[in-house]
Amino acid sequence: MQNLESELRAAGKERLLGHLRPHLQGDRNGRPYAEIAADLGMSEGAVKVTVHRLRLRYGELLRTEVAGRSATRLTSPMNSATSSRSYPPDVRAP
Repeated sequence: MQNLESELRAAGKERLLGHLRPHLQGDRNGRPYAEIAADLGMSEGAVKVTVHRLRLRYGELLRTEVAGRSATRLTSPMNSATSSRSYPPDVRAP
């Protein structure tokens, strides 16, 4: 969520994030879109589209972050040390 917040802050859309954050995190108890739209001077449809697009972007950022962590984990010294362990022929690796 921090990466998305940084992107929105850089674009000058902090206020938008403040209103929409509960909806981006799947909170069903967030304020109604109609109220948010009135506060932001947008139509309710525009708010829904914005939430949808921000959810998509959040998913992209999350997948990128997870992929980066997975790649780091696969190349970490700890992983390579355990994977190069030699076992006697009659013992299988756990």
